[in-house]
Amino acid sequence: MNRIYATRNGHTVIDEMEASTDIYKIISVDIDNGSAGYYQSNKKSSGGTIALNCNDFNLSTLSHEIFHGYQDFYGQGGRSIVNEIEANLFAYSIAKEAGESTKQTNIFAITKGNEWDDCLNSYNKNVNTLYFSPTLNNDAFNYVRDEFHSYSSKNLRGSYNEYPLQQTNQGNRLISKFYPL
Repeated sequence: MNRIYATRNGHTVIDEMEASTDIYKIISVDIDNGSAGYYQSNKKSSGGTIALNCNDFNLSTLSHEIFHGYQDFYGQGGRSIVNEIEANLFAYSIAKEAGESTKQTNIFAITKGNEWDDCLNSYNKNVNTLYFSPTLNNDAFNYVRDEFHSYSSKNLRGSYNEYPLQQTNQGNRLISKFYPL
């Protein structure tokens, strides 16, 4: 947690959440679906629980789940591709500033021998734009959101196939204030 707080974006998120009366917990659980962690809201903007798989206090996993708490804090919680993209972008920014590998936060497509696939290349180009633009590029964000199910390496096992692209409470791009990543 200290390493996340030591980063520009981590400091901002943790300070905003800590200033509230909401209660956030971090616990270790045995997650049998292969997930590294999850965030469970207490509902009604009253905090929540970050569950990490068997004491996996990986910087990227923890920062990803903290951002889900932040989304919930601002009334934009819930499962969706939008929230997954934002949480991965946030985790990327934390890992990058902390000097850690950003591999776990990678939402690029896996080529699987289709390096010349125009859609796949377009997807990766838009992901690259999200990682390296000085401000959030909404066109790139929307493209990645729309193609995430088909191309993201995070969805290789179909883990996100049931997630909607976006829920009605998720109209703001909370990640935009954290640019450049």
